[in-house]
Amino acid sequence: MKLFFELLQVAIGRREQLSECPTETQWQEIYDICRKQALIGIGWYAIEKLPKEQRPHEELLFLWMGMAQKIVATNELVIDAARKVTKKLQRDGFDCCILKGAGNIVYYNDTLHSTPYTLHSETGLGMYRSAGDVDVWMIPREGKDVIEYAKQAAKEKGEKKPKIDYNHARLPDCKGIEVEGHFFPAFLNSPIRNIRINKWTKTNTATQVNNICEYRFAIPTPEFNIIYQLLHIYRHLIKEGIGMRQLLDYYMIVLRFNEDKETHNTIPTLKYLGLEKIAKGVMYIMQEVFLMKENELICKPNKKVGEFLLNEIMTAGNFGKHDPRLNHSQSLFPRTWDIVKHESNMLRFFPEEAICDPFFRVYHKFWQLFH
Repeated sequence: MKLFFELLQVAIGRREQLSECPTETQWQEIYDICRKQALIGIGWYAIEKLPKEQRPHEELLFLWMGMAQKIVATNELVIDAARKVTKKLQRDGFDCCILKGAGNIVYYNDTLHSTPYTLHSETGLGMYRSAGDVDVWMIPREGKDVIEYAKQAAKEKGEKKPKIDYNHARLPDCKGIEVEGHFFPAFLNSPIRNIRINKWTKTNTATQVNNICEYRFAIPTPEFNIIYQLLHIYRHLIKEGIGMRQLLDYYMIVLRFNEDKETHNTIPTLKYLGLEKIAKGVMYIMQEVFLMKENELICKPNKKVGEFLLNEIMTAGNFGKHDPRLNHSQSLFPRTWDIVKHESNMLRFFPEEAICDPFFRVYHKFWQLFH
């Protein structure tokens, strides 16, 4: 695990090389962790910066390189799809903002110049971030509705009713990339926190849709993302698990946020939305894994919460998909029992969200019946 963390530190420019030359067995373990955490591309970017004597053996090297090249190619498709989706939705009566994945690439490329061991390459680190789908926040203009739009789009494609969740609906694929249209960017299980999140979101909407990035689509500003992506981490931690990829995303956002953080009112917002404890845990990881200095953190770290969070990340993997404590069964009873076990594990540090989660799941099932 130590060498895996060091490899991440090399990738982000916090370390020049590994503290020791890994054996073939150690390199295989590092590769397996990178795969589990959806960080294969990031790991490869670091390997390219290592001295030759510290790199993996030839067979693993070529396997790793091939997978990294596929990630770069997919990211190019994702960025192009985000542009096309934005243009189409704007024509169809929506203001748009690309959330998370495609938008985070910009943060990777913009912040690495500030670290001491950065080697500039033709392909930026952001393009090695494992690609996902396109998440687009859709703000309707007069007479428009996101759910009805998604249903109509599916009908025009000859598809069945799209999958509709509490805050997003599935839109038709673009260039083979899945697209989710969000009615609002974030929510939590707690009804009180949700009311506050909605108020906070509404006061920040106009700024986000006008924050056009180098790829010619809007992405959230650093001051919005510092809250929004913490909400994203928190929600997935409670629901199923969260991976190191999302924490690396957050590291990049914090770096960018630090450029003018004196102008922001972050701590009161964290408290208002119930995010102070998870923020302190995340800051512990920023310090321990990504070697951030104390003056770079957005709040004081909490070691106990941070150690719990780091253990969950390393045990469960990306979005909990590799959690050995769960059987990942699709049958109702085993799946329900897994949810109970996972939520009981969260009670110690995050009781409000863990207690509200089963009630929200029931509410969500009824909500889906009418949408």
